Amino acid sequence: MWLAERTAVTAEHIDHIPGDRLDEPGIVVEVVGGAPGEPPQPFRLLIDGTHRAAGNLRDGRECWAYLLTEQEQRSICTYRLGGHVAEMPTFPGAGVSDRDAGILLAPSGTRNDVA
Repeated sequence: MWLAERTAVTAEHIDHIPGDRLDEPGIVVEVVGGAPGEPPQPFRLLIDGTHRAAGNLRDGRECWAYLLTEQEQRSICTYRLGGHVAEMPTFPGAGVSDRDAGILLAPSGTRNDVA
């Protein structure tokens, strides 16, 4: 499952999330990286809403997250290379589709459109 592969969750924290915050979307960024000598590959990180998503999925509820645009990501994220702040590299690509911009995570067995 995407959430389990890309994030860490403190199980004890899930039940402390106020009920009125469970419907808030998470925030996802896309970064590019790879092993030395390998071509860089894009992958997504949930940077906000991990525990809300885990609790919702555990309880059989859907959850979703916003995928930040490159400009939004640059305004809040710092890129480091060798421990030093550096200019965030960019790679030409197709960009983000409308579907990708509204990532939907559903409990296992309900839908299969996890980005």
